[in-house]
Amino acid sequence: LIAEASHAMDLLREGLKHRPLNAFCVHLYIHITEASPDAGLLREARPLAETLPYLLPGAPHTVHMSFHTLMHTGNNHISDLDNAHAASMPRQIYPMHNLDTLAWICRMEGRQKCAT
Repeated sequence: LIAEASHAMDLLREGLKHRPLNAFCVHLYIHITEASPDAGLLREARPLAETLPYLLPGAPHTVHMSFHTLMHTGNNHISDLDNAHAASMPRQIYPMHNLDTLAWICRMEGRQKCAT
């Protein structure tokens, strides 16, 4: 991670020590780690990614966010369920992004009918 992201991770880890289910900290943690090439960091983020949809179940963006970690850790099925749920919810911030990522999962799983 670059210096700024490393500092942010330190702050988030400290916050999560005190409030492990803080949705804001978990959300930012996923955003910071989602593009990391570090498999260990992605494995560390996985439990948080799996928890986030349940912390703010009425917010499509946070329901969808698990995808950004789980796509790298091979947990496509969970990501598929979360994305499908997020795409069906009202108050979409990025509706096409949710559908694009859902299509990506379908392609990765060889389900061409749902990918189009």
